[in-house]
Amino acid sequence: MFHYPFLASFRLSVDGGTNHLFEIVKNNASTNLKSPEMITGDFDSILSHVRNHYEGLGTKIIETSDQNFTDFTKALMELLSGTEGREYPKGKSVLVINEPSGRHDQFFANISTLAKFKESQVPVFLMSEESISWWMKAGEHSIFLEKNYVAQRPYCGIIPMNGSTKFESIGLRWNLSKSMDCSFGENGIISTSNEITSDSVQLVADKDFLWTMKSFF
Repeated sequence: MFHYPFLASFRLSVDGGTNHLFEIVKNNASTNLKSPEMITGDFDSILSHVRNHYEGLGTKIIETSDQNFTDFTKALMELLSGTEGREYPKGKSVLVINEPSGRHDQFFANISTLAKFKESQVPVFLMSEESISWWMKAGEHSIFLEKNYVAQRPYCGIIPMNGSTKFESIGLRWNLSKSMDCSFGENGIISTSNEITSDSVQLVADKDFLWTMKSFF
């Protein structure tokens, strides 16, 4: 996952995550990894010497103190606001590298952030060492994958996010059909620990949902 920042046209680091970035760069000096163009957060976690280091390199420091939103949400607000004069050509996206702490409240906060930006013209992908997840709108979707990735028998999940949802799928070990009640609740079905079996996955849903699958690096 370390190589992804090299491919980015703009890099943003969030609060305490910047401490980890600092250590990665320090321990891999030969990689010439670029500094983030921006650091945001309420700055309750970033170490002072780390902040001073990047500020000295010209990184823009933006304090986002509103406690009604998580640092992740506020970072996306800054990134997608256009205040920096950035434009997002067709095909661009936001890849958020996030390693879960094990806290369930933070996990749900991250999913809530994806929901907040579901109408954004720029897709947002949430990636950890194990999984990559993103919000999908109601309708038809095609996911095209490399054959060598599919050969690993990667897991996936389809999570309804707006009540009882009707799905149809092609390309999974356990495909879904409209006859199933996919929802949270006593009689609902949630497709977890499913498996991708094709390099072309087809999904149809009558409501929004979360798609998650094994990371592909």
